[in-house]
Amino acid sequence: MTLTHMFKALSLLLFLGALGALTHQQWFGAAATNHENRKLAELPTWPADRDSLREFPKAFSDYMDDNFGFRSDLLHAYHHLLVGFKTSPSHKVVLGKSDWLFYTNQRLTDQNRGAMPLSNEELEVYHDRFRGQRLWTESLGAKYVLLPTPDKNTVYPEFLPDWVKVVGVSRYDQVLNYLKAQGEPFVDVAPHLQAGKARGENLYRQTDTHWNCLGGFRAYEKLMDEIERFNLPNVVRLTEDDIEFTNLPPKNGGDMAKNVLLLDEILLEPFEVRCEVRQPETVVGTRIEDGYIAKLPLVPKEQREHWRYKRGEDTPRTRVLMFRDSYSYAMLQYLILSFDELIVLPRRHLSFNDSAVIEYEPDLVIYQFVERTLYWRPEFDPNSLAGSG
Repeated sequence: MTLTHMFKALSLLLFLGALGALTHQQWFGAAATNHENRKLAELPTWPADRDSLREFPKAFSDYMDDNFGFRSDLLHAYHHLLVGFKTSPSHKVVLGKSDWLFYTNQRLTDQNRGAMPLSNEELEVYHDRFRGQRLWTESLGAKYVLLPTPDKNTVYPEFLPDWVKVVGVSRYDQVLNYLKAQGEPFVDVAPHLQAGKARGENLYRQTDTHWNCLGGFRAYEKLMDEIERFNLPNVVRLTEDDIEFTNLPPKNGGDMAKNVLLLDEILLEPFEVRCEVRQPETVVGTRIEDGYIAKLPLVPKEQREHWRYKRGEDTPRTRVLMFRDSYSYAMLQYLILSFDELIVLPRRHLSFNDSAVIEYEPDLVIYQFVERTLYWRPEFDPNSLAGSG
């Protein structure tokens, strides 16, 4: 046998060995851990009719793509290699300086650096619709608070990579400046966050899209400044003396490190904080959809969940309805102790659920949204409101 034949035979054996290992891992090995933030395709059942036979090839192909042997390990190694070369393996995450990660969905980077500004006509739409939400809510006898919350890009721009060049005013600043110029009230938490940052406080997670519970508390403080003006009965405001803040040692990385880059055990989170309320009151949390009752911490596990929190057993004197996104999670442990009853509903994009306002008859409506949500326009049509006319 010549050297060439020996080389070909060895190459064939190596190929068959690798193929055999992949096949064994896929069909007989232990189920691999799914590090991706989605459900992997499952093995389809054998087709029983013509329609299922037509769909079977694609379903089987999707299963093979998602479950071939060592897929998770190979994907993890590939991501590790790219991050080592300072390249993000996902268009959803920008690798910043000092291992900071920044989210890019809803074109947040372009929004933030002023690359997709709003026209005056578009700004007037934001003003009219937020104002319409407030006036309609007030016509029902309830108070209304608009709570914009800044993304990490706005509070920690110094950790963005150098290629993220500021070319204009961010959408967030545009909208807030326009509302301010028109006299439309809102809670501006960014300066309060910047003041905490100047004191050396770590307010956002380095590897996550969200602030931590200290950042949430600073936003809560500004929110309560506004709410106290309404003199609602039986409202309790928590102070720093009511809470024990503890900086935690580095732990596995947050949602961007874990769910997008798949490297949470490598990209550790250094800015996690534990915020424990001293002597908290008894609060009952009920998931509205099915009546499930939860104990502290009362944080929705899914973005779509609706929750009602009640403090004490008496008839509520102040009921609050909050439209929220996931940024509200870090404030919930304070808000549920501030009001007799707090109803927390998710919203899609910048929608406004007028039917919920009518159903729950709140004394106060809090409309919270994070900066990147300004990718969409506020939804409010006074002609289509529940009970209108």
